[in-house]
Amino acid sequence: MVVVLLQLVLLIVRSVEVILTEQEDNSQKGTNGTCFETAFLTISPNVKVLYIDKGETFILTVQLARLSWGPSQVMARTSEPNIVFIKAKYVSKEVLSTRVNRDSWEFFITGHKKLQRNKQQMETNVVVAGVSTDSKCNPHIEKKIRVIIGCPPSKSISVEEDTSYCPKHISSVFKIPKNFYKNDIVKSIMNKKYSFDDDGNLLVPYLLDDWGCPFTSLYLGNFIPGLQLMSNGKKVGLLSVDFVVHEIHGNEDFAYSNTVEKAGCSWKPQSWSEMIKKCNSCNPDSAWSRENYQSCFVEGPESQLLRDADLSIEYQVLNSAADNKLLWSSESANFYVFEAIVMDSNLSYCDLRTKFAVIIHGLPVKHILPTLVILFSTLIYLSISILVCFCIHYYSLKYKLGVEKKLQIMDEILKQKEK
Repeated sequence: MVVVLLQLVLLIVRSVEVILTEQEDNSQKGTNGTCFETAFLTISPNVKVLYIDKGETFILTVQLARLSWGPSQVMARTSEPNIVFIKAKYVSKEVLSTRVNRDSWEFFITGHKKLQRNKQQMETNVVVAGVSTDSKCNPHIEKKIRVIIGCPPSKSISVEEDTSYCPKHISSVFKIPKNFYKNDIVKSIMNKKYSFDDDGNLLVPYLLDDWGCPFTSLYLGNFIPGLQLMSNGKKVGLLSVDFVVHEIHGNEDFAYSNTVEKAGCSWKPQSWSEMIKKCNSCNPDSAWSRENYQSCFVEGPESQLLRDADLSIEYQVLNSAADNKLLWSSESANFYVFEAIVMDSNLSYCDLRTKFAVIIHGLPVKHILPTLVILFSTLIYLSISILVCFCIHYYSLKYKLGVEKKLQIMDEILKQKEK
């Protein structure tokens, strides 16, 4: 019985050795023919392409499962060390059996070289290799990973919204009044893209799939979109960065709550009208972006000193962590579709943009003021009427009480005379 068990164990061991030695792509023979030559190199996450954005570090977990060919290590190298920096950290060793060990490493891969503005991305290869340090036995296993320093295709932004409310019946077409177009370039683009009614108003169909559920705001209220970073369609976190918005249909009938003075600018800030003029015949949507953005708090090549006349102009840069907000003017339409554009060039190599819609409810200021005047006048009239009625009632009651008192006195006098 013991002999049979020993033979069975021997058969299992030989079977394992056969299976291991069949992995030819992951093995090399030892120099003296006495070393076990099979090992397995696993990388997590198991990807062929790594995208590394600005300020990001990608962590690779590498495990080397090897038969006992002595001391070994895992190394990572790149032919372009000026583009990619690699830092290694040994994690742990695990004994899988009396003949097999598994070591774990972590490799921190960071992109260092800044991209030029006219270059979208840079590429290099990172080779991860398992190497024996035993001079008698030198199996060598390696895997190659393509590393791209640039914009990850999975990265995007969206506007944080309350998904608990979404109108089921959104008007299929909204009207934007013709007198809201202040820029002839934008107006000509809209003429080619949309149709107009007989009164010259722009007719815009609502695209729920592109713009999502609309936000709602009051005419007397204000609005600030909260931007959130997305990766593979999942939320990463809220962003606190500078961004600008423009109405994609050219409607400019809105304002900003902050002035240059209130924002605390040190230099004259940029604005949409200024940037559209500078770009001449370019697409107005791309006239202002992270490529040409200059903060008014930092001096740049084209920075201009502030004058007293500049302090009262609008500050058109938004930030969800600041107090600048969108305001709806007295002539406001009730429908907007904005595109938010991130201006922080240090956040990502990506041109991060997203669209969102806002529907305005309530009465504009020009309608509210007359209503308030009427309401106030009505209240005054009612107050005076109530006061008059009170006085009439008071004096009537007082007169009545006076008459009754006089009658009582006369009755008493008559009674005394009769006695």
